[in-house]
Amino acid sequence: MNDMVQVANPTLPFLVLQRVLEREEAVRGWMEKEMARVAKARARLASSPLLDFPAPAGGVTLFARFPGVEDTGELCRFLAEEKGVHLVPGAFFGDPSRVRIGLALAEEALDRAVRALLESLEEEKMS
Repeated sequence: MNDMVQVANPTLPFLVLQRVLEREEAVRGWMEKEMARVAKARARLASSPLLDFPAPAGGVTLFARFPGVEDTGELCRFLAEEKGVHLVPGAFFGDPSRVRIGLALAEEALDRAVRALLESLEEEKMS
């Protein structure tokens, strides 16, 4: 016999789900706007030959590669310190040649970050 005791109280998640379902149309509209914002940023990044990433099925995270960069740790440090762009080096995810780019930012902040990243990559290419 497999005796199990559940110690989690699902009341809060059920209440949240109930509120979401009551406002399904508003939530759907908000999600569509957010995903359009993310798709716009993804398209801008994809237009650059200085990085590539697999097209995600969804979500707000990219795992990009910068051709010719084997370990992104130094690049991530430079971008954070000099440009205010914070990426997570791929070494944290088992692939040092990639970076994690989070796109879950407010629209203005995301636009600034994408612009700064692309400008920084262009500057590095020129040097």
